[in-house]
Amino acid sequence: MCEYSQANALGVQAKNDALGSDDPILISSTLESLSYLAYKNKDYNKALGYMHEAEASHRKKANKIALLPVMNNLGILYRNTGNKEKAKYYHDEALRINKDNEDVFGVSKSHSNKGRIAEDKGNCNQAKEHYLKAIQISEEHGIENPTPLVNLAGLFIKANDIEQAKFYYQTTLNQSNIKEKKVEFRNIHTALLDITFNENDVFEIKKHATILGRLDSKAALNKEKERVRILEKQEELLYDKLELETKQTSAKAIQFTLFVVLILLLMILFYFIQRIRSMRYLNERNAISLELKVLRSQMNPHFIFNALTTIQN
Repeated sequence: MCEYSQANALGVQAKNDALGSDDPILISSTLESLSYLAYKNKDYNKALGYMHEAEASHRKKANKIALLPVMNNLGILYRNTGNKEKAKYYHDEALRINKDNEDVFGVSKSHSNKGRIAEDKGNCNQAKEHYLKAIQISEEHGIENPTPLVNLAGLFIKANDIEQAKFYYQTTLNQSNIKEKKVEFRNIHTALLDITFNENDVFEIKKHATILGRLDSKAALNKEKERVRILEKQEELLYDKLELETKQTSAKAIQFTLFVVLILLLMILFYFIQRIRSMRYLNERNAISLELKVLRSQMNPHFIFNALTTIQN
């Protein structure tokens, strides 16, 4: 919890610095990181707030590619808060963007998400259609996507169609990447363990129980890995903050340098203006002095001549 608070505080500071830099990529990155941290802490309302800010940033820049994961995340967050209509809206938006970009995997994922929304609303037939559509798209393009298969199997469990549920669970386990999908992998074996208990199949019970036991033994390790991920996010946010501070410091240094240069240029200009004025005043003074000398030199002969004339008379 302490690590989350520290990471969140750094994230908020990085967000504020990013907003000051007016860098849309950096802004959205810090917002999505903050949303992820809040989601992991199960603070869905705060996660929604940050994700909506990221959405507004991407919409402002008309960046559809970057907007797509934000739409999916908003759909998941709204589903977790119980707002099915909002979840449906954002998954519909994600589906539309995926179709526009011809992203086959994205379209399959969006159908799977829409199926979950329909299932949550009790529309089992509609949910089944979306799951089957997602499975069909994945199979046609050779994509291994276990999520709609697991969801469909769960739907058959609710309908008490155990054979169909087992079929789709087994189909999912046949995928090469299923072990990498830890949540789905665990859910499948948990569901199959429940089924085999009801069927009293001792061999299958032992098999699934053993697998679940191994998964439980890895839980502590996974928790530690998650802690490392949070610390990495914290480090990433700190790096973003330092990068922004460096940019801002550099910008301020450049501004200060330009200001000093401008002041020096103004001082030099003022000096030359004053110098020119002083020279002009000096020239004017010399001109007036010469003029006075000329007038005096003209006055002296006239004065002497007039004096002599007066004496003679």
